[in-house]
Amino acid sequence: MHKKWMQEVVDDSAKRGEIKYEGKAIVMAGPPGAGKGTVQRERLNDVPGYVQCDPDIFKEKIIQHELESGNLDRLKTPLVKELEAQGHKFAPMEFAALVHEESSMLSAKLQKDLRKDGTNYVIDTVLKSQGSAQEVAATLDKRGYTYDVVSVQATFEESKAGIYGRWQAGREAFERGESQLGGRPVPSDFANNLVTADGKSATEESAKWLAENGKGVVSFTQYRRGSSTPEIDQVKNDGKLIPRSVASARQAFPKARETQSRAPKVHRPGADKGTGIGD
Repeated sequence: MHKKWMQEVVDDSAKRGEIKYEGKAIVMAGPPGAGKGTVQRERLNDVPGYVQCDPDIFKEKIIQHELESGNLDRLKTPLVKELEAQGHKFAPMEFAALVHEESSMLSAKLQKDLRKDGTNYVIDTVLKSQGSAQEVAATLDKRGYTYDVVSVQATFEESKAGIYGRWQAGREAFERGESQLGGRPVPSDFANNLVTADGKSATEESAKWLAENGKGVVSFTQYRRGSSTPEIDQVKNDGKLIPRSVASARQAFPKARETQSRAPKVHRPGADKGTGIGD
């Protein structure tokens, strides 16, 4: 089933545009509920030509398989069974956290396969620590990939609201009979661990580290939840991040100088005599 699911992900990605083999990647980083999916759809046009590597896609495939094969009960803990006996009805995706390791393994395996022939792909990740950022950089740099880092950030309260809203929408659709799987919750302790002791977003710091230190980094863009305008928009120039506007100006400047140098020189009588000041 694993190979089948990975091929389905590639095939679904190809529906957004022919997959390209340019050795490029996009690293989407940010806490759950921040809006990474929204940025991909609205700002990156669903990233045509790239394979989408997201563990959450595999969570849905695993849960769907367990449901259809009649094995969903094997995921139920004693507490879940006790609550069901009391009348509570769980939606299938509410067991998603229990297949996290398998879904992450599948996403990692797919990425490894894609790198073998330089397939373009998107890494959808939390990037919860500098260690995670170092691992991403080492993996992509080893294969000679160039990559863009796109950070989508939210406050702790916004992240929690986004997680709850996504689950609630799925839950309500499940209760209306419009969704077979329902919404996917995120364990609260996971979200809590993404905030540093001084109140900063651990994922924001990690994304910044990756953008600054990754050898293959081309650009670094950062959005805030709900905003369509990036608060950071930088490109790598000689190994350093600079504003995209500055880089564009630098590219235009040599052309202007070149145009000036090609202009015919006009000799003016006495022009070579100087001003007399400091001669």
